[in-house]
Amino acid sequence: MKSRTAVNWVRHNIPAVLLWIVLLTMPFWMKAVGGYTELATRVVVLGLAAMALNFLLGYTGTLSFGHAAYFGIGAYGVGLTIKYLVPSTALGMLVGMISGTLAAALIGALIVRLRGVYFAMVTIAFGQVFYFIAFRWNSVTGGDDGLNGWQRQALKLGSTTLDIQTHDKTFYYFALTCFALSALAMALLLKSPFGRTLVAIRENERRARFLGIDVERHLWLSFVISCAFVSLAGTLYALLNNFRNALRLAQQLHRPARAALGHVRELRHHGGPWRHALLLGAADRRRHLRGASRLCVQRDPELDVSGRAGLRAGRAVFSAGRTGSAARQGQIVSLLRAEQVSCSFGSLKAVSDVSLSIAPGELRALIGANGAGKTTFFNLISGFLAPTGGAIIFDGIDITGVPAHRRVGMGIARTFQITEVFPDLSVRENLRIPVEVASGMARHAWLSRGKSEAVMERVDELLALGALADRSERLAGELSHGDQRAIEILMALALKPRLLLLDEPTAGMGDQETFDITELIRRLHREHALSILLVEHDMRVVFHLADRIMVMAEGTVLADGTPEQIAADERVQSAYLGQGDA
Repeated sequence: MKSRTAVNWVRHNIPAVLLWIVLLTMPFWMKAVGGYTELATRVVVLGLAAMALNFLLGYTGTLSFGHAAYFGIGAYGVGLTIKYLVPSTALGMLVGMISGTLAAALIGALIVRLRGVYFAMVTIAFGQVFYFIAFRWNSVTGGDDGLNGWQRQALKLGSTTLDIQTHDKTFYYFALTCFALSALAMALLLKSPFGRTLVAIRENERRARFLGIDVERHLWLSFVISCAFVSLAGTLYALLNNFRNALRLAQQLHRPARAALGHVRELRHHGGPWRHALLLGAADRRRHLRGASRLCVQRDPELDVSGRAGLRAGRAVFSAGRTGSAARQGQIVSLLRAEQVSCSFGSLKAVSDVSLSIAPGELRALIGANGAGKTTFFNLISGFLAPTGGAIIFDGIDITGVPAHRRVGMGIARTFQITEVFPDLSVRENLRIPVEVASGMARHAWLSRGKSEAVMERVDELLALGALADRSERLAGELSHGDQRAIEILMALALKPRLLLLDEPTAGMGDQETFDITELIRRLHREHALSILLVEHDMRVVFHLADRIMVMAEGTVLADGTPEQIAADERVQSAYLGQGDA
């Protein structure tokens, strides 16, 4: 095992070691290949710019074509400071970097809600604005002639003076030090909880949002951080040449931008309108109602272990689950209350005046034929869609207009009709992200050993609950459909919800996988006293688990009652099961 670990370490680190050997020795062999020291410095500076761009592009999937603007602001910041204010390299770099970062913070706040090509095009537009200002403001920037008449100054480090003014090699190693410190800072950020949330957004933005991650704020932060390092690269580039020209700045940054784009292997950005269309279109999928025929109630002495009648659906028999604590005690208090909720898409009314009440500890099932409005109503409760009428009350608070990530923080977690995990992350990482979010660490750049150990202990508990400990290091996308469903449910559980929304958790599963997921849900309901709203087509699962069942048809409530009442309801038999008189 130790030898394998050593081999893996060497395999993963040899390229980095070789790269640093090349960088550290570059000034000594550059002339032998026809180059010069300034060229080596330019390579390092533009490499820093490309690395900064990749912080945004590679780890959030967000493409920006306007980073040249912040590169230029950093460059002009250091030049203007040295020329007009104080002849200090350190102060000039600080001013340039702060100026670029503040500009990015302002512009990022305006555009962070845009996605895909829209975001990229707007960054170009703002980049052109900055270019026009630099090109036309002749009295300050020098316009087309560039900002000249200044030069970098030696750096004073206490009693030592670093002569970067006249020694090219000294300036090269100064730039390389800035490169190394920036690389280290970005690496630490990307290995922190904040970095893991960025990866979650890249992998699946919708799933990240419903883990309670404030996607817009995280994208804004990553944009600002990326532009801060690009501004630093801009200051170094200005110091390298002691001259700044707006056109040359834009041309120079296009090179690392192309390099970064060329090495991004795949952008797995699952947000955007096409994913919304996929979700809304899911209600039109034609599914078989497994086990829905010949529904009847009968007592089964072998499986009736909870005092309630066993329910037979088709040929499969499940024991009826134990009722929730609120249902057993007859409590009137509601954890969730939907009051006359409606949702329309143009002239189509998908949900019409639907009311629902879920008590603490209750497991409520929502059933209906395809197109009945179940998923739309489910999305209204979770915050994915906004209702056009009515109100949604959670724990006495009106959450009708509350965004999805804040609902998660209030105690509402959900799964999706189509399984949504992070397939290219390990099972452990899939669970670690929501655990850190639930612990309030989503934007932390560093964790103490105690907090990190507490997080991993919680992850281990979840792995044990889902019987996934032996597969914790495997990629989630490599596991079976049933295991991925279990991961998704555990991800929701990691958020410490008070209300768990499960959207067709057994869809597409065989009998054994269905049984495993059903038992997992039953354990969560009993052992964690969770309130659960379950949308499901498999009648075996519904009648095995539910305390109460609500039936929807054509966007309205057809029936609402206990499993026995629903099974005996002639309207349900006729409309939902296709039985009764013609």
